[in-house]
Amino acid sequence: MKNLKFAGIASIVIILFTSCVSSKKYNDAMSAKEKAKADQLVETSRLNAENNAMREQNKNLTTENNILRSEKTQINEAKKAGDVKALLVEKRQAIDMLKQKVAIALQDFDRNEVQINVSNGRLYVSMSDEFLFHSGSKAQKERGNTAVLRLAEVIPAKDYDIAVVGHTDSILPHKASHKENWGLSLQRASSVALVFIEKGTPTENIFVTGETKYHVIDSNETKEGRQLNGRTVIVLTPKLDDVWKLTEEAEVEKLNK
Repeated sequence: MKNLKFAGIASIVIILFTSCVSSKKYNDAMSAKEKAKADQLVETSRLNAENNAMREQNKNLTTENNILRSEKTQINEAKKAGDVKALLVEKRQAIDMLKQKVAIALQDFDRNEVQINVSNGRLYVSMSDEFLFHSGSKAQKERGNTAVLRLAEVIPAKDYDIAVVGHTDSILPHKASHKENWGLSLQRASSVALVFIEKGTPTENIFVTGETKYHVIDSNETKEGRQLNGRTVIVLTPKLDDVWKLTEEAEVEKLNK
């Protein structure tokens, strides 16, 4: 009887001990699981924080890069604007120097025969028809032809576009078969242009036009006015290819921003 009682007590003790051991393992396992879960939450939180920090850093870098690109574009635009301005100043100085050379070349002719002016970056050399041509004809007088030859010799044709513009008064040539002097103004301009071409001006650098009586200086109702209106004007325009190139590059950069 005692043995049975002792065995029962032992069994209870074993059960309780086993139960305690299992409970401890369970609690330990649960603690480890919860710790792992907590550690995972901490790690996830850390990774999210790092990811957010990296995103913010990337955003800041993108902003800084955009600012740098904008500043670089502004600097390039300013530089190109400065280059364009410098080139235009250079062209204007070249025109002023050319005016002096032309004035020296044509110093033997008075203002009633030849006038030299600079306007809007162009050089204008105006020659009176009475001085330059025989009446009602495209044939040049000797003195007028001498002036055209001297002008052609001092102009660096490759650096300039040359327009020869014929103007006439309202009086038609004797036995004229037309009602306007357009043909005569164009023929006179062409005869001057041919002198330039013979002196080496490339044909692509020169063009002619006849304005007849429609761009007058004075009234065609008086002899004095008609003398002023009858003229041939040589217009020298500096080539601006280098200026246009810089301008176009600046416009392309703006479009690509």
